[in-house]
Amino acid sequence: MVTPDPGRRGRGRPLRQDAYQVDTAGRVTSRTRAAWLLRTSRLHGSFPEYRSLTRFARALRHAGVERALSTISRIETGAVAASFELVRGYEDVLRLPAYSLVSVLDTNFRYRASRFEARPLLRRLGQEPQAEYRRFDELVQRASSNELMSGGAWDELTAIIADRPNLVVSPRSAWLGLMDRLLAEEMISDGVPWMQRFEAVNRMLAHPMIGLDALGALRATVDDRGVQSLVGTACLFDGSAEPQAADEVVRHMSQPPDDRVYKGALMACVRKLRYGQFTGTQLGMLSNLIAEVLLDQGHLDDETGALAVSVMRQLPAQAHAGLGSRMLRRIARDGMHVSVIAENRLVGGKAGRVMAERIANYASARTPTAWDGYIDDVLPVLIDEMLFDPVFDARLYAACLIHSSPYRATVAEALGLELTSARWSGNLAWVTAVFEALRKLGGQAERAKVERFVTGRGVPGAVADAAAYALGHIGGASSSRFWREAFGLHLQQWVRSASPVSESILDRLVYAAGISEDTAVLQEIRADHCVPSQTRACASWWLGQPEKIRRSART
Repeated sequence: MVTPDPGRRGRGRPLRQDAYQVDTAGRVTSRTRAAWLLRTSRLHGSFPEYRSLTRFARALRHAGVERALSTISRIETGAVAASFELVRGYEDVLRLPAYSLVSVLDTNFRYRASRFEARPLLRRLGQEPQAEYRRFDELVQRASSNELMSGGAWDELTAIIADRPNLVVSPRSAWLGLMDRLLAEEMISDGVPWMQRFEAVNRMLAHPMIGLDALGALRATVDDRGVQSLVGTACLFDGSAEPQAADEVVRHMSQPPDDRVYKGALMACVRKLRYGQFTGTQLGMLSNLIAEVLLDQGHLDDETGALAVSVMRQLPAQAHAGLGSRMLRRIARDGMHVSVIAENRLVGGKAGRVMAERIANYASARTPTAWDGYIDDVLPVLIDEMLFDPVFDARLYAACLIHSSPYRATVAEALGLELTSARWSGNLAWVTAVFEALRKLGGQAERAKVERFVTGRGVPGAVADAAAYALGHIGGASSSRFWREAFGLHLQQWVRSASPVSESILDRLVYAAGISEDTAVLQEIRADHCVPSQTRACASWWLGQPEKIRRSART
């Protein structure tokens, strides 16, 4: 095992860049992402002996996965697609948590798929029909009862459903109840359990027979003002190809109950535009609706503003008339989000690539490698995407890939150093992206740094808001002292000014306390009548989650 000198990139035997498959946007393809994740998990994992492909192939065979050495090599370079069976084999042999690689690949594959369908790209292994029917019945009964329902069970159930486009469901009420439970668990889960449920919801929404009922359950959830975490819920409208789903996106962009729902609907536009799921009339409406919001950017944080501009530039030219066309000219004239308009990036290409390369160098130098001078050319591409893509989902799924790889800790450490530097000053969209990346990658050390942005004096409100949001998923735990200091500080600011930013920060802190299952903090917030009523309602929502939902969501 050889670790290169910090900050240096050697000239050993790299996997050549021209071996990677690149899509029309110049990014590495889904197949290459899968190849990278499998390759890095083997080369940089906890078992140095498996850096020998021969030994690893032998271990796979012992685990029941028969693959020729040449086939494994071609899969790890992206020449051949990985299968569900093989990815599960990597998890077992490398002693990784079950579905830790499968779930992240499912999520990435679905987001980047060239075609819209319910079935996952990693096809599950089918059982004998009678056995599969019995298993299906067992899982439906479990999901309809008070029993625990793990992420793996949701994956198995919805994989069976997705593989049967003509499945007839009866009674409908049972399926609506099942979908309500799945959505409730998806909203309060984290990590692999979240990815499994998020993928399961998408399979249900895209199903030809069940899809409309699933869409109805989603619509009711998004319209419920007592529910929290509506950015991630509203964006799920992109999982349905039904005309009613496009109607819901337009409705929530024209009359959003809050900025969270607006952002979720805006995020849903990206995939729906790719699959051509809006009518010509709706495209024109979207152009005008986004232009209206951009005219008054006081309603949007920088990061959501950048996303809005990105969606504007993805609309077909014929959609822009009147206000939309004038807004595009104004953006170009006034230099608003210049890098988004020019390159669809939060930071211009050269500066961004230098930063991504710097972080990749730092992480690579501190990660055990297979040989001296080993070069990983995919890592800086994923880091660049994770930090500078204006679309939140694209950043999140790149972060998920890095999170599932052996680079997680070292990339998080590098991001922590970037965060405490002066480089972010003035670019609130970029610092928000760093906080979002740390939500997936950070540990206790990074959590402590993020906490200081929540309670620090003189921190801009938008930055404190993004930091508070990051606390919902970042590793480690916050002390009771921190929670009380953070709530006290921002509640005091809200009482003084009724500032929307202060209320948003309080809402973010409730979400973080809910994800952390800090019941005492939530009870204090619910009982404090100085707290905004909507914030208290969200605390009540967390406290009111049934035991079966809370326990299931952790698995």
